[in-house]
Amino acid sequence: MTSDTSSCSGSVPIVREIWSLEWQNHGESAIINHSALVDDPSVLSLREWEVAARHFVIMKAREGHRLVGIGHSIGSCMLLRSTMSLPRGFHMPYVAMAFIADSLCTRQAWASPTNRFRHNLDLAGKASGRRPGTWADRGQAYQYFSSDKLFKFWDRRILELYLTHALRETLPSEPNHPGITLACTRVWERDWYCGAEYELLLGASDHLRTLDPAFPIHCIYGTREDFIPQSCHDSILADRSMASVHHIENAGHAVVQENPDGVALCLRRILEDISASQVQAQKPKL
Repeated sequence: MTSDTSSCSGSVPIVREIWSLEWQNHGESAIINHSALVDDPSVLSLREWEVAARHFVIMKAREGHRLVGIGHSIGSCMLLRSTMSLPRGFHMPYVAMAFIADSLCTRQAWASPTNRFRHNLDLAGKASGRRPGTWADRGQAYQYFSSDKLFKFWDRRILELYLTHALRETLPSEPNHPGITLACTRVWERDWYCGAEYELLLGASDHLRTLDPAFPIHCIYGTREDFIPQSCHDSILADRSMASVHHIENAGHAVVQENPDGVALCLRRILEDISASQVQAQKPKL
């Protein structure tokens, strides 16, 4: 997600526009791209998302927008990768970034025999292949998700949004029609977890080291350790000085879904900090 921020008096941020840059086989983007996606059974790589985001932010930066990149989980890796391979002479398109429960991990931490990140990714891929992806109607889908252990901590409002935007009606050519199915299919989900994309995640972490140390990056984490080991987060925080680090109670890796109010409050504080820093930088020096 990117936001174009400007400031008024003091440090109160004004967000002029917000864009959500969906992965092309997720959510409503998957519905729009369905015919193209089913014609190509290969996994849609993180590279495709990265390239689309890079094109978008370069265009907006050239128009004079001041961009704050906000990414959750692998979205943080995509944001970092969108700053790779920039056109010659083109500078960083963002004024700041905020990583929410990022999927970053240094190579040293990744290779540690005690690091269970790779193991958890493999388990997620195997589990997704066994989980249902089609239901008779949205009511049945709601009953499934509201009782599933992976969603039990989700804020009810977020679950309802998920049921609205992450599900679609089945097509006449698909099994179990009429019915409701996932916009991002279980096959796409499983194949990504079981694919060879891990090098792209590590490459994003490598690229983080090359950024100007003064470039502000803010981090938000849930306090509950679950999917991504704390050692991964610690390896990134030890690798670079961050502009701020926030911890949100009653949430794990799915902090956006589990405690959206806490995330919103942190993002407000971060935008206020960015706005105040820009105002300070624009003041004439005496």
